[in-house]
Amino acid sequence: MTEKTIVGIFDNVIPVEIYHAANLATVWISDSLSNSLPGIDYFPTQSCLYCRSVEKHIDRLSASCRGVIFANTCTSMEKLYEIFLRKSAMDFVEMVDVPKVASEASVYFYKERLKSLAVKMEAQYGLPVEKESLHEAIKLNNKLRNTLRGKKLYRSLLLKDDPLSLSNIKGKIGRIETHEEKHRGDRPRLLVMGARIEEASLAKAVEQEGACVAVYLTDNGDSYNSISVDENTGDPFEALARGYLDIGRGRRTITELPDIKMLREMVVNERIDGIVTLSYPYCARTVYDVAWVKKHREWLDVPMLNLQMDNTGMASAGLRNRISAFIEMVEAREGKYV
Repeated sequence: MTEKTIVGIFDNVIPVEIYHAANLATVWISDSLSNSLPGIDYFPTQSCLYCRSVEKHIDRLSASCRGVIFANTCTSMEKLYEIFLRKSAMDFVEMVDVPKVASEASVYFYKERLKSLAVKMEAQYGLPVEKESLHEAIKLNNKLRNTLRGKKLYRSLLLKDDPLSLSNIKGKIGRIETHEEKHRGDRPRLLVMGARIEEASLAKAVEQEGACVAVYLTDNGDSYNSISVDENTGDPFEALARGYLDIGRGRRTITELPDIKMLREMVVNERIDGIVTLSYPYCARTVYDVAWVKKHREWLDVPMLNLQMDNTGMASAGLRNRISAFIEMVEAREGKYV
């Protein structure tokens, strides 16, 4: 088995470092769903747009990926896992049991689940996850995330549909380091929360209306901080379990922020002028996210706009009108941009 073996990733709670350490390349399934209408074979229309969009592309994904790894993050994702087992032609379809809370007990539990995943991958592909290669994967992915963060970029647009592996991460980092950011001028800076698909469509709409997306706070892995582990004495599996579950150091999606102060610090440090929250029809998680942000809107002290994406996930004409009106309000606030 060669490094050409590609595994599709559905959720950012499963460490990509494990795949890379096993000499597997990874692609994010959400990056492959641009301009796609959802399927209706297995999911009703009143259900998760993301999972319905993935369902439509199972055959195409089967042709490009040898396997996919799921996490039990919601009932729709669990159903999609069952559909892939029945319908896809992939030789490796796996579900990882991920704890819903961060604690010492859940870190131990998740560490064992990750070790079990590594054993199953070795049995399937004959590619063991060695300790040395896992440390190397952690180090390189840390640098990748830090470079993205330093450049104020988000992975899903820069590395879209681009397989990532242990041997080419350095090249990707170099690409990011030399990336020349388009001059945004004195534009309102927006923080966008909750986008999972069609990020490019929304970012383009915001730019065309005279603002810029300064920060994307999504569940696509863009907000991960570094994983810390001692290369001589540390257990890399424990470090990954702790880093990917500990929301203070790992993933930072909206409702998982343990303290509103963290979000307030982000608003201040990134000079955010307005917050846009995105929700999707019939997705309970995004509804919870929006409710959490709205509860603290006065303390955050910036204007907020909630957009409910339609069944295509794209920025429709109606949404663009709301974005335009919101940006005008931000610009007029205290005469900052007038």
